Amino acid sequence: MKTVISLAGLESVGKSALFRHLTGHQTGIETNVKGSTVVLSRGEWQRDSSVKVVDTPGIRFKDDSLTTQMALNETKSLEEIILVVKAPHLKNELLLLEDQLDLRGKKVIVVATHKDRYDPCDEEKLFIKELLNVPVIWCNTRSMNQAEQEDWKKLFGGPPHVGNLIVIYLVFFQT
Repeated sequence: MKTVISLAGLESVGKSALFRHLTGHQTGIETNVKGSTVVLSRGEWQRDSSVKVVDTPGIRFKDDSLTTQMALNETKSLEEIILVVKAPHLKNELLLLEDQLDLRGKKVIVVATHKDRYDPCDEEKLFIKELLNVPVIWCNTRSMNQAEQEDWKKLFGGPPHVGNLIVIYLVFFQT
């Protein structure tokens, strides 16, 4: 039985770039234009072919578009999700996603992209990880270097799948 992990997040956060790094496959559809991923793309994790990765279109909250519904339906149907957010907007994007995605009981990793625009010190990274109670990986998906790719291996000893992810109970950032 294959493990299936969905990449979920707002538009233009780096989901398709992360998909390319994880699977080695171009989706062939998206461009560097907001909202250009319009279909679900599936590929196998390069390091473990028993893990399937799904690239979803960006979630937009101002309209009820077909692509947003497609992304929401995909994340609803899966138990393991990689939330992709822009590091400079981590709190706001996680709050928006938490409001729209039912993540209770799901296994979640947060990938904070655009590390080149905001790369907190190690102490702040640890605070955020402990606050969220899930693994958080900081990277620049547009040009993920070898060290960032090695972070995946250090964190999991391979791809994130059942037994390696932490169940999230969404109580973070709530007042």
